[in-house]
Amino acid sequence: MPTENGWEPSPRIEPDSPLLVWKTVPGTDVSLQVRNDDAGTLMLAYAADYHANVEPLRDADSACYTPTNSVSTSNHLNATAMDLNWGSHPFQTRGTFDAAKMAALRDLLAFYDPWMFWAGDWDSPADEMHHQLNYGTYGRRDELAAWVKANIRPDGFSVYKRGGPKPAPIPAPDTRAAAIQVLYDAVPVIDEARAAQLIDPVMAGLALAQCNNPKRIAMFLAQCGHESDGFNTTEEYAKNGRYAPYIGRTWIQITWQANYAAFGRWAADQGLISDPNFFVANPIALADLKWAGIGAAWYWTVARPTINSLSDQGDIVAVTQLINGGQNGIADRRTRYQQALGVGDRLLTLIEPRTNQPTEGPLMALTDDEQTELLAKVRYIFDQLGPKHPDWGPDSSLGAYADGQEMTLRDGLAALKRKVDSPEVAIVSFQTAEKAAK
Repeated sequence: MPTENGWEPSPRIEPDSPLLVWKTVPGTDVSLQVRNDDAGTLMLAYAADYHANVEPLRDADSACYTPTNSVSTSNHLNATAMDLNWGSHPFQTRGTFDAAKMAALRDLLAFYDPWMFWAGDWDSPADEMHHQLNYGTYGRRDELAAWVKANIRPDGFSVYKRGGPKPAPIPAPDTRAAAIQVLYDAVPVIDEARAAQLIDPVMAGLALAQCNNPKRIAMFLAQCGHESDGFNTTEEYAKNGRYAPYIGRTWIQITWQANYAAFGRWAADQGLISDPNFFVANPIALADLKWAGIGAAWYWTVARPTINSLSDQGDIVAVTQLINGGQNGIADRRTRYQQALGVGDRLLTLIEPRTNQPTEGPLMALTDDEQTELLAKVRYIFDQLGPKHPDWGPDSSLGAYADGQEMTLRDGLAALKRKVDSPEVAIVSFQTAEKAAK
């Protein structure tokens, strides 16, 4: 059951949830515990405008989230309501604003329409301290995200009554760094260093899973995060299950030999491996972090091809059923989903082309044809300098090692040089030269 204004999660957010964050209201010394999403950004900007245009805020009698409330559906329980200056606006008392403040508040509410609601407009009870997210807005979160992006500046202030153009967003140093920051914000209990380690397999998995909108991305992060113990493992902890050695691996826990074989065929079709039987022959290789997101993408699009359409509907129960076969861990999956979804359109950074990639060497500067040409030449040189070519005749032999294997060209030439430099060859050369002189 959602809270009074229709917002989730319900019945409340836990006090230590990553969905909550302490923030200072811009332009004040007032701190509020708000949602760590677009809704929280909106409410902080509203509070800043209230402070600047209606009356100064006080830290001592202003609050947003509360872990308990006498009303079981209170919007404070999921941080979608805040009480501002309650000492000046007692509960169930009307007329606590003078005419000038009332006019300023109405103008502010008009700017934030339809996103914010003032409880002084309730028929009963009158609650003029109370400001909350409006009714019917939970289902319009995509619109809310777009409004926040257009009307709230990077410094947290809105454009309300602030002249001049909106300050230009501070550009991220590069899209890779921006993607790492988004992943850090979207996934519970990882630090930025771990986000940097995970970013490449996450982005590879999202691309192959066709997760091309925030709902799909949030679902992918939530389900993979739960299945992988918070992105801490790429294989089951127990290694001796009845399906060993084909135990659950990748972030989606691909299990059984038949699924290893199916994934291998798909990976070969994608050009990711040359041998479709590679993972059947080398099951441990599937635990490499490189395959963690890619394996999840196969399951997402091939083994369970309806997951993306269900993700578009936000149906986490149905997606969990397809992945888990039940509802194990649904609370954790839901928490992860809500946190990722709270990042909003910034999630799209995880599927954008990246700049400032980690250095991968000079080969990345070559075209595909140039790389192919280089490989052919390297192989030719190896044939010339390596062991005797099978097609060469006995006259091409430069000698053999003690085990009978043909010498390489380098070793053969070195042996010849040592022989030429030997005293025996020097004596023969001297005698030959002396005879020629007579």
